[in-house]
Amino acid sequence: MEMWKIKSELVGLTTAYEYYFNRLRPNYYQKYRTPYQRMKHAEIQSMPAGKQAKPLKTPASGR
Repeated sequence: MEMWKIKSELVGLTTAYEYYFNRLRPNYYQKYRTPYQRMKHAEIQSMPAGKQAKPLKTPASGR
């Protein structure tokens, strides 16, 4: 078990791990591409934290 002296140390470590896991970690079942590479391949733009993505345009419902 790890011990942290201050809360900000724990927050910093968890943020770094989350970034690694969600953006930089290669996936062997996805041709060893990282999630970031898969997003770029699918033309999905990554937004920095705190910014909202533009809503997707949906077709009119025809009502």
